[in-house]
Amino acid sequence: MNVKEFIATGFYTGLIPFAPGTMGSIAAAFLSVSIAIYSPLPNAVDFILLAIVFSALTLYAGGAVADATGNKDPGIVVMDEFAGMALTLSFISISVTALAAAFLLFRIFDIVKPYPVSSLQNVPGAMGILLDDLAAALFAGAFLIALRSMHWI
Repeated sequence: MNVKEFIATGFYTGLIPFAPGTMGSIAAAFLSVSIAIYSPLPNAVDFILLAIVFSALTLYAGGAVADATGNKDPGIVVMDEFAGMALTLSFISISVTALAAAFLLFRIFDIVKPYPVSSLQNVPGAMGILLDDLAAALFAGAFLIALRSMHWI
């Protein structure tokens, strides 16, 4: 496997044969929180910076893997989930409840793809792979803000 495939598959988590997007999201949450805990920056800043880095990696590697497989958004490409999960985490303070809510909401919006999330998949290339996950993260973030305002997380 080449470097672009290693990156696009979320360090091989996209090669797990069942629910690769969910497995990628779990790995993304674990990696993102691990980095944020040890960073001197505020957590939200860490998560936004990680979302930017993961987005750049998706654009760098995701399109190449899509082209190689002949699939516009191959299931093995999960670096977009890393970007979306990191962006979703920027809306919370780290706690078990908030992490669980962030993960569940991101996965729901990434799977269900309500409008306009679904329309972003039509953008060609790696940008189309990435944008629907970032939009799903924003939907999840809006719900997380509402949950936080009700003191549920």
